[in-house]
Amino acid sequence: MPRASGGNDPIKKYQTEPPPWLIPSHSIADLGYHGFHPPRRHQEEDLLSDHNVKHGYSATHTIGAEYYSSQATIRDRIVNHKALSELDDLMNQVLARRSESHSNIPEHAFKLPQRITLSEVRRQSWHTDFFNPEVPLHTIGEKIPHAKGHDLLTLLQENKVPISRAVWYVRGLGGNETQGMRNRPNYNPAQYSVEWANVVTSYLKKLLAEIGLPSAARTGLNIKQTFKGILNDPELRDKWLSKFCYCLDLLREFYAESLVDHSTFLSWLAQQLTISNLAQANFVARIADEYLDGMLPYRGLQRAMIDGCLAKHSEIQTTTGSHHLTSLATALSSLLQRMFIHNPDSFVNPKNWVLYAPSITQILKDSPTSTAADRNEWVAVIENDLADVARRNDALLFRIIPERATATAKFTMNDVKLLNSITDASDMAKVNILDMRLEDTDAFTNKLDMLLTWSITRHQYGDHRPYAVATLLSQWVDNSEDRALRRGLPPPDEMLQDRLFDWIDTSKAITDAANLAAMSVMFGELIGCGIFSYSKYIQRLIARGEKGLRADEAPPSRHRPLLRSLPLVYPSPSLANQRKVALYGISYRVSPEESKEKDLRCLLRACLPELFGGAPLPMDHTLPLDMQVLICTSRYEQVRVLRHWFWPIFEKHLQQSSKHDEVLNLQTYVSLMHIMTLVKAYRTMLDINLKLLACITSPELLGAIIDTFRRHADIWTCMNAHGRLLAALCASHEAWNWSTRRAQSRPLLCLLIEFVGRPNMPQAAKDRVNDDAMALMQGLRPPNSPTQPSMFSRIGMLAQENDTSLATNIWMRHGFAANWVQEVWQNTLECLRELPAAETDVEERDVRILRYAQFLWDIDQHLLPGALDQLVFHWAVGPGRTEFRRLSSDVWSALSTVLLYLVARDALTAPNVMKGVVFPSWELCTTLTGPSASIILSPVNRIASHLLVHDQKDPAATSSEQIDENQKFQTRRRAIYAEENFSLLVTALPNLVTLENKDDIDDNLRNSIAHLRTAISKHPKFRMVAYRNLELVSRAFWNVDAQSLPQNVERHLGNALQQILSDSEPWVLQINAFDWRTLSSFLSPWRYSRTAIELQLALRSLGAGLRDDATKDQARKDLWEFGSSFFGQSLTSEETDLIADMLRGISGVVACTLINSGMQRMTQLFRDLTDLTWSIAQPLLHNAGEALYLMSSILQPLHADSAGLPNLEADVQDAFVCSLRPATRRLDEFCASNQVPGVVTDLVVVVARLWQFDVCLPGAWTPQLREAAPDVLANIIRLAAKYSSGILTNSVVFDVLIDTAFLLFDEIPRDGKVSNTDLFQHVAGVDIGELPRDISGVNRRRLASLLAYVPDDTAVTNLVHAWHTASGEIVFGPEVQNNPWEWAESIEPSVSTSTLGRDKPELRNSSSIPLEVFGTRPTGEHVFGELALPGGGRGRDAAAARQLEDGLAADNVFERDWRETRVDWKADLFAAEEYGGGGGGAQEQDQDDGAAGAGEHRAIKQETPYEMQLAAGASGSGSTGTGTGTGSGTGASPAPTVRSQRSSAAQRAGSVPSTSSRGRSSGAHGGGGDGDRDRDPSVPESADTHTRGSKRKEASPASLDLEPPAAAARGAGAGRRGRGRGANSGRGKGKKK
Repeated sequence: MPRASGGNDPIKKYQTEPPPWLIPSHSIADLGYHGFHPPRRHQEEDLLSDHNVKHGYSATHTIGAEYYSSQATIRDRIVNHKALSELDDLMNQVLARRSESHSNIPEHAFKLPQRITLSEVRRQSWHTDFFNPEVPLHTIGEKIPHAKGHDLLTLLQENKVPISRAVWYVRGLGGNETQGMRNRPNYNPAQYSVEWANVVTSYLKKLLAEIGLPSAARTGLNIKQTFKGILNDPELRDKWLSKFCYCLDLLREFYAESLVDHSTFLSWLAQQLTISNLAQANFVARIADEYLDGMLPYRGLQRAMIDGCLAKHSEIQTTTGSHHLTSLATALSSLLQRMFIHNPDSFVNPKNWVLYAPSITQILKDSPTSTAADRNEWVAVIENDLADVARRNDALLFRIIPERATATAKFTMNDVKLLNSITDASDMAKVNILDMRLEDTDAFTNKLDMLLTWSITRHQYGDHRPYAVATLLSQWVDNSEDRALRRGLPPPDEMLQDRLFDWIDTSKAITDAANLAAMSVMFGELIGCGIFSYSKYIQRLIARGEKGLRADEAPPSRHRPLLRSLPLVYPSPSLANQRKVALYGISYRVSPEESKEKDLRCLLRACLPELFGGAPLPMDHTLPLDMQVLICTSRYEQVRVLRHWFWPIFEKHLQQSSKHDEVLNLQTYVSLMHIMTLVKAYRTMLDINLKLLACITSPELLGAIIDTFRRHADIWTCMNAHGRLLAALCASHEAWNWSTRRAQSRPLLCLLIEFVGRPNMPQAAKDRVNDDAMALMQGLRPPNSPTQPSMFSRIGMLAQENDTSLATNIWMRHGFAANWVQEVWQNTLECLRELPAAETDVEERDVRILRYAQFLWDIDQHLLPGALDQLVFHWAVGPGRTEFRRLSSDVWSALSTVLLYLVARDALTAPNVMKGVVFPSWELCTTLTGPSASIILSPVNRIASHLLVHDQKDPAATSSEQIDENQKFQTRRRAIYAEENFSLLVTALPNLVTLENKDDIDDNLRNSIAHLRTAISKHPKFRMVAYRNLELVSRAFWNVDAQSLPQNVERHLGNALQQILSDSEPWVLQINAFDWRTLSSFLSPWRYSRTAIELQLALRSLGAGLRDDATKDQARKDLWEFGSSFFGQSLTSEETDLIADMLRGISGVVACTLINSGMQRMTQLFRDLTDLTWSIAQPLLHNAGEALYLMSSILQPLHADSAGLPNLEADVQDAFVCSLRPATRRLDEFCASNQVPGVVTDLVVVVARLWQFDVCLPGAWTPQLREAAPDVLANIIRLAAKYSSGILTNSVVFDVLIDTAFLLFDEIPRDGKVSNTDLFQHVAGVDIGELPRDISGVNRRRLASLLAYVPDDTAVTNLVHAWHTASGEIVFGPEVQNNPWEWAESIEPSVSTSTLGRDKPELRNSSSIPLEVFGTRPTGEHVFGELALPGGGRGRDAAAARQLEDGLAADNVFERDWRETRVDWKADLFAAEEYGGGGGGAQEQDQDDGAAGAGEHRAIKQETPYEMQLAAGASGSGSTGTGTGTGSGTGASPAPTVRSQRSSAAQRAGSVPSTSSRGRSSGAHGGGGDGDRDRDPSVPESADTHTRGSKRKEASPASLDLEPPAAAARGAGAGRRGRGRGANSGRGKGKKK
């Protein structure tokens, strides 16, 4: 062995040792060290033996028991030797001997205190002891003196009896009352709670009645009165508040104990707010705030509370002292917010929504929180529900009618409206009519048909229509060419050619001869624009062998009239021959058109000799009498003569004219324009005027051309010719300005100024026009001359001589004066007043009047454009208004001549003359009588006739001078028909109707007025603008105050309106002529708007007839027949929409008759409902749906005024109810099956909407409907339940049905014979158990809110009587009824028990609920209540004692294992103390159960359905809330209370405990333990043992065993609040789930 250097000791063998700081793996066993190798020394697996090296290490069995099993031996013993049966016999003998040794449950020995009548002395003595809290109740509780009603409550309040003792006293008196009711039939143990609730509420009402408010002072009574309220006097106030607060404390306990009927009390409280004054409402609101949770589940209670809150809140807003009532307003708002958050459905009430919608919105959006984030969150939550409530209320009121897909007729009418809006200011490129794709041929065909029909129909007006159609189609072709090329589609012009040919081939319009002229003009424009090919058209006709084209063939082809009149815009010999052959054959040499063309040429030569080399005719020359020939010829002859023959002659004439001579005489131009207008040759007219504009030099001719441009401005716009026109005007303007006649081109400059605002005018031209306008303004400034004598006096000399320079001289001398024009006008008027007196010759007088008119026109030439016009207008509406009455007839005649002269020459505008002179004069004359009105009317009507009626299109023989004057007036007339001025004209027409029916006006004058009004109504220009603004026209005639009109004028107003709308006479519409066939024929886009007004006009006339007793019967008959004519038809949706628009806005009396007619139709439809097959249900659904939609449209505008709603007739309503009620029941029965077709579901919705429509109308609640309403409500609820569960689940249908149920529930009138506090008298006869099981919780609550009130008795919730059959099965019986008056507190003194429970007390059965109810029997187990004391040192003794007990009945494996092996008793005892202290364990309860005294028994569900404990301790106090009681002695375990699986599932799912619930658990509790955590501080602790907390039950020392249950719980009502009664064992841990 080696040695160490320097030493003699041998070197030791190295041994691995763990470091001292390393902790062993186990403190006792030798398991080594973690992280150290080897963990322990000398372990076998580390030995390098031969066996381990060669074969590896393997552990061996130490003893044989490790692998020995006796399973086979035991199994053989059990199977072959009947060991199990022997063990069973042994245990049966043991259990039998145990049961024989136990005592039985004693008989029930509880008695209520006996009510007796005592003498006054003994009564006072008893009351003295009762009022003293120190006196235990068991000393005086055997007998109680009699008391009742308000006297009892007053007695308790005046003596400040503690609430617990007061409740015991009241319960004892009530229990004696119920004893006498037991033998009555239909006995209800809680019936006395209803009576006691009436007593309490009447007492509260009596207290509230003492709070009064001063009455308002009455005018006229000088009575001094002094108001002295209770709340004003401090002493009286304190006394009253003491009474009120004590009564509320009593009420709180009564409510919790179910001593007052919840339904009765809550009904009274819900209605009390409505009948209270504002002072009383403060207290009622506080009470309602406390008990609001009980009202929330029931709609009847919520609706009454909401009504009261809204009424009082509205009253606060209108009262004078509202600033003193902010707290009440806040309380009411809080109540409303809480109700809305819990159930927004309660605000679905149409009547309240109409009255209080703004207030509801404001209240609900007023957040109760203070921070901005919380307020925003609140508003976000509220707004969604509030919007939904608003939508549902509007739907119930039929304010919102579901939108339907727009029908073809609607689209067409919208397009027609757009086309009719085209004016001279329109941009044709922005008229979006043909906006569809090229591939959408069907849509294009429909639009094309609409366009072509609009252009030619006689129901539309305006010569611009063919040109608008041609321009729109040209734009579409241009826009579609690129798209067609990109997509490889046929060219759009080819497709359009085919569509136009098809339209000619199929359109009905072509067969009407009245449309032929318009069709020829339109297709002539299409040919001229290159859209329609004449050659392709005629070639296609020839190629397909069209029969009937030739004049001698029969029957004639539909193409023959059009082919004969269709113009050859671009003629060629081949086309002319093809036309001639197609129409007349090969052998026909001379066509009939040639002779007509010859006549036209002769007429043109006679009217326009200047153009054919002759001398021009004078202006007063009369045109030939055969001008009618122009109109009678076809478009073919007109175009051939005017375009192909006359146009070259006109161009040649212009070329041959000398540059120094005028190219055309004014007379020739006027006649030529007259001819062109008659034949509607507007394109040729434009070309002629553009040619003339470039070469004329006459200012008169320039003015006439400018007037032509203005007169037909809308046609040039539709031609899209503004570019050409603007270029020609700019060129002419430049030519005229370079000359020395700038002033003479003033009309041209004014026209160009109008073009400046348009985008298509070049900027250079705009600058030039603006510069010339500034130059004109500078040129109109007079020279600065010194002050000279006035020249205004020379105006009067015009009557003697004509001074043409007078206007210029006055302008130069007085032009700088501010009011020189006004002086001129006033002097001219004075001269006109003096003129008639000095002149007797009429012709000379007219000459002098024209001098003054010419003088004023000269003055206007020295003014800015419009200056004289504004001066005259302001004079007419100002000082002139008072002068109208004083002017004589001669002065009026002279004034009218001057005004017309100035208007014709554009010095005055026609709208200002009408607004300033004509319209005010008509209105003035309606108030004048006798000759005064005649003096004004004749000249005023003359002005109106010239400005509105005179037309150049009259083909009668007239002179060129008259034609020129008419053309000028037509040009000025355009401004009257502008949108901003037309309304004034229409508004003034009713005055004409009034004037023509005034008896004090001359008949001739009245006839002239009627003729003028008729001429205005029939004028095409007026009708064109009127049809564009039909609503404006109808309002002008309907909004006239009928009371201010003479008799029968209202009827004449209707005839006048009909005259405007009608195309032909007569103009008096009879309603009986409007049957369904005639009405349906008028439902076209072209006549619809007019037909609608005509129909409404007739209905208004019938409405007036219904108000007249003389015509009432006939009017009602006609109206009823009219309503039946379309309600009785099977209308399409499109027809329904059109008729609905027609009838919308009719008066209430007419709507009433139509609604009744519609309801009668509904009665007929549903009376025939015998089966719900598809063949029957589908037509019924369609007809009923369309009729309902129509009635809804009639009713919709009437909701603005509830007084205007139609009143249903009693017989109609009764028949409707008798028809719809069985239909509703039949649908309910049919939907009970699983197979429900979709048509039946739709029919359910229609039926529900019908009930909604019906019950909201006045007169609906007849006795018949009152009797049927509960059944109908039940059917609706059942249908709603079906559509919220199973395969029929449909949220939309459910919402409609539930809203219908809400509406019916709210609208059913209350029976006056029933107490006002009964809000459940009309609840649906549906039990909540009938609702499907798979319905959602939300929908279940919504439906349950309409059902009967379910008492919230927690003591008996889900409890039913049950028993075992002979076979051992459990049978569930009736529900356990609550007996709040008989289940009284036990007031017996407490009995102490020994520490370990070895001296077992006597078992008592003296609680108000007998133990037999629970099937209780002895088990032999003890309750060790007093052992569970902290620091007592008895925990191990208790453990030892429990080990000797048989715990099979109370303990399970886990409890025994926890108690015996794993729990430190000391820690367990402290844990038990936290739960209120219990005998060996803590007993837990839900908040819904609480604690009860010893006199009651409570069945508590354990973790397994058959484990139940019954508290049977000797003494102790119960606990409240979630606390548990302590008990000592031996407990009794009752038989188990069985709850169904559905109930258990419901309890586990979501029961929400109440935060304020106070429960009572009866049973035995420890004498020293205090389990009442909510003890009343006013009650001494010593007395509490006998009152609220001393409901105890003494148990016998005998052990109790479990037997099958005698009472069981079931249902789905878990989670309800209230006080529970039962018996709790002081032993073990019993959890209620």
